[in-house]
Amino acid sequence: MTSVVRHAEALGQKLGREPVVAIISRTPIFCEALVEVLEDIAEVRRFPADAADHVGLLRAVHPDAVVIDAEDGIEGATEFASESSAALLHISLVHGTLRTWHRSGWSQVENTGWSPESIRNALLAELYRLDGDS
Repeated sequence: MTSVVRHAEALGQKLGREPVVAIISRTPIFCEALVEVLEDIAEVRRFPADAADHVGLLRAVHPDAVVIDAEDGIEGATEFASESSAALLHISLVHGTLRTWHRSGWSQVENTGWSPESIRNALLAELYRLDGDS
Protein backbone atom coordinates (compact mmCIF):
# COMPACT_ATOMS: atom_id res chain seq x y z
CA MET A 1 0.00 0.00 0.00
CA THR A 2 1.43 3.37 -0.99
CA SER A 3 1.74 6.26 1.45
CA VAL A 4 -0.72 8.27 -0.67
CA VAL A 5 -3.36 5.56 -0.26
CA ARG A 6 -2.64 5.34 3.49
CA HIS A 7 -3.05 9.12 3.87
CA ALA A 8 -6.25 9.08 1.83
CA GLU A 9 -7.62 6.22 3.92
CA ALA A 10 -6.85 8.19 7.09
CA LEU A 11 -8.77 11.16 5.68
CA GLY A 12 -11.61 8.81 4.72
CA GLN A 13 -11.75 7.53 8.29
CA LYS A 14 -12.10 11.10 9.57
CA LEU A 15 -14.88 11.75 7.06
CA GLY A 16 -16.51 8.40 7.75
CA ARG A 17 -16.38 7.63 3.99
CA GLU A 18 -14.16 8.08 0.96
CA PRO A 19 -13.85 11.72 -0.11
CA VAL A 20 -16.04 12.62 -3.08
CA VAL A 21 -14.26 14.42 -5.92
CA ALA A 22 -16.10 16.07 -8.81
CA ILE A 23 -14.14 16.54 -12.02
CA ILE A 24 -15.48 19.12 -14.47
CA SER A 25 -13.49 18.59 -17.62
CA ARG A 26 -13.34 19.68 -21.22
CA THR A 27 -10.62 17.12 -21.97
CA PRO A 28 -11.69 13.46 -21.73
CA ILE A 29 -8.16 12.02 -21.71
CA PHE A 30 -7.18 14.35 -18.85
CA CYS A 31 -10.31 13.36 -16.95
CA GLU A 32 -9.60 9.64 -17.45
CA ALA A 33 -6.01 10.06 -16.23
CA LEU A 34 -7.25 11.77 -13.05
CA VAL A 35 -9.93 9.14 -12.47
CA GLU A 36 -7.25 6.46 -12.73
CA VAL A 37 -5.03 7.99 -10.03
CA LEU A 38 -7.99 8.84 -7.77
CA GLU A 39 -9.97 5.60 -8.05
CA ASP A 40 -8.31 3.92 -5.03
CA ILE A 41 -8.65 6.94 -2.75
CA ALA A 42 -11.87 8.76 -3.66
CA GLU A 43 -15.33 8.42 -5.10
CA VAL A 44 -15.11 10.32 -8.40
CA ARG A 45 -17.99 12.02 -10.24
CA ARG A 46 -17.34 13.32 -13.77
CA PHE A 47 -19.13 16.17 -15.51
CA PRO A 48 -18.50 17.68 -18.93
CA ALA A 49 -17.39 21.31 -18.90
CA ASP A 50 -20.22 22.25 -21.24
CA ALA A 51 -22.92 20.91 -18.89
CA ALA A 52 -25.48 23.49 -17.83
CA ASP A 53 -25.75 24.63 -14.22
CA HIS A 54 -22.47 23.50 -12.66
CA VAL A 55 -23.54 24.92 -9.29
CA GLY A 56 -26.70 22.79 -9.32
CA LEU A 57 -24.73 19.67 -10.24
CA LEU A 58 -22.20 20.30 -7.49
CA ARG A 59 -24.91 21.02 -4.92
CA ALA A 60 -26.61 17.74 -5.84
CA VAL A 61 -23.41 15.68 -5.50
CA HIS A 62 -21.91 17.77 -2.66
CA PRO A 63 -18.28 16.77 -3.27
CA ASP A 64 -15.46 17.34 -0.83
CA ALA A 65 -13.31 18.60 -3.71
CA VAL A 66 -13.75 19.91 -7.25
CA VAL A 67 -11.16 19.72 -10.02
CA ILE A 68 -11.86 21.77 -13.14
CA ASP A 69 -9.85 22.19 -16.34
CA ALA A 70 -12.07 24.69 -18.15
CA GLU A 71 -12.68 28.42 -17.83
CA ASP A 72 -16.41 27.99 -18.36
CA GLY A 73 -17.78 26.60 -15.17
CA ILE A 74 -15.09 28.11 -12.96
CA GLU A 75 -17.45 30.79 -11.65
CA GLY A 76 -20.01 28.18 -10.58
CA ALA A 77 -17.33 25.95 -9.07
CA THR A 78 -15.97 28.92 -7.11
CA GLU A 79 -19.46 29.78 -5.87
CA PHE A 80 -19.97 26.19 -4.72
CA ALA A 81 -16.55 25.98 -3.03
CA SER A 82 -17.18 29.25 -1.21
CA GLU A 83 -20.52 28.15 0.19
CA SER A 84 -19.56 24.56 0.97
CA SER A 85 -15.87 24.85 1.96
CA ALA A 86 -15.00 22.19 -0.63
CA ALA A 87 -11.45 22.13 -1.98
CA LEU A 88 -11.24 23.61 -5.50
CA LEU A 89 -8.39 23.09 -7.97
CA HIS A 90 -8.30 24.78 -11.37
CA ILE A 91 -5.89 23.28 -13.88
CA SER A 92 -5.04 25.20 -17.04
CA LEU A 93 -3.82 22.61 -19.51
CA VAL A 94 -2.99 25.40 -21.97
CA HIS A 95 -0.74 27.28 -19.52
CA GLY A 96 0.40 24.27 -17.47
CA THR A 97 -0.70 25.90 -14.20
CA LEU A 98 -2.64 24.79 -11.17
CA ARG A 99 -4.28 27.07 -8.67
CA THR A 100 -6.39 26.52 -5.58
CA TRP A 101 -9.33 28.53 -4.30
CA HIS A 102 -9.47 29.79 -0.73
CA ARG A 103 -11.95 32.24 0.71
CA SER A 104 -9.37 34.98 0.20
CA GLY A 105 -8.95 34.18 -3.50
CA TRP A 106 -6.83 32.07 -5.82
CA SER A 107 -3.33 30.80 -4.99
CA GLN A 108 -0.93 29.49 -7.60
CA VAL A 109 0.57 26.07 -6.79
CA GLU A 110 4.20 25.88 -7.85
CA ASN A 111 5.50 22.83 -9.67
CA THR A 112 7.98 22.16 -12.44
CA GLY A 113 5.62 19.88 -14.36
CA TRP A 114 2.13 18.61 -13.75
CA SER A 115 1.17 14.97 -13.94
CA PRO A 116 -2.00 13.20 -12.81
CA GLU A 117 -0.09 12.05 -9.72
CA SER A 118 1.09 15.54 -8.78
CA ILE A 119 -2.45 16.90 -9.26
CA ARG A 120 -3.73 14.09 -7.00
CA ASN A 121 -1.14 15.07 -4.39
CA ALA A 122 -2.12 18.75 -4.58
CA LEU A 123 -5.76 17.73 -4.18
CA LEU A 124 -4.99 15.62 -1.12
CA ALA A 125 -2.97 18.49 0.36
CA GLU A 126 -6.01 20.76 -0.04
CA LEU A 127 -8.33 18.20 1.54
CA TYR A 128 -5.96 17.84 4.50
CA ARG A 129 -5.65 21.63 4.80
CA LEU A 130 -9.42 22.01 4.87
CA ASP A 131 -9.76 19.15 7.35
CA GLY A 132 -7.26 20.93 9.61
CA ASP A 133 -9.32 24.15 9.39
CA SER A 134 -12.38 22.42 10.89
